[in-house]
Amino acid sequence: MIRRADLTIVVSPIEVEVLRQIVPEAKVLLLSTIHEPMKGGRPLAEREGIVFIGSFQHPPTSTPCFGTRARFCRGVRKRLPGVKTFIVGSKVPSTIRALAAPDLVVTGYVPDVEPFFTDCRLSIAPLRYGAGVKGKVNLAMSYGVPVVATTNGGRGDAPGAGRGRDGGRRRGAVRIGHRARVPGRIAVAAAVAAGVENIRRHFSRAVAKKALQELFEMAKAAATGDGGRR
Repeated sequence: MIRRADLTIVVSPIEVEVLRQIVPEAKVLLLSTIHEPMKGGRPLAEREGIVFIGSFQHPPTSTPCFGTRARFCRGVRKRLPGVKTFIVGSKVPSTIRALAAPDLVVTGYVPDVEPFFTDCRLSIAPLRYGAGVKGKVNLAMSYGVPVVATTNGGRGDAPGAGRGRDGGRRRGAVRIGHRARVPGRIAVAAAVAAGVENIRRHFSRAVAKKALQELFEMAKAAATGDGGRR
């Protein structure tokens, strides 16, 4: 299908790289999800709690995270007693609702998620698999909330993302492994600044407008016979 098409549109730089390898002759355009740096919210030092957001009818959010989230909860209670974790999203399965406790608030669907990202100090993305761009990661970074993610949770958020802990810090997603330590204050501050800048440089409306202009120019060239297949 890609070989027969004039243009293929993808949402992440990883997909661009994959298609360049398997279909090098294809014309590929990167047009990602759109986010803007958000204003408001309390300073990071005044925020409290951890947030996870996702639609649980989506398999990468649901099935692979059961064990991960349970282990996460035990770890938080051991190292950060009293810190609340909020699980936000629709279609929450009974196995997740069963984990509810005073320090683990399962909200289910909420009409407005902004208060969680203006008041919480940290967002998590403990995904074992997934493709494309993770909306939960970019949403948190747009509010200046640092993200602690598995490698798969952060992969695809920017060019070069998903290639180790240093790359993650520069782009606002601090990735953790099996024995990783919680990042210190300097790393977290760097992640906040880098996350907002990442949104501005790779996911803003200005970036999407530039990509759409390129799309229109390609379509015009194809229609007039100046390039590509009609």
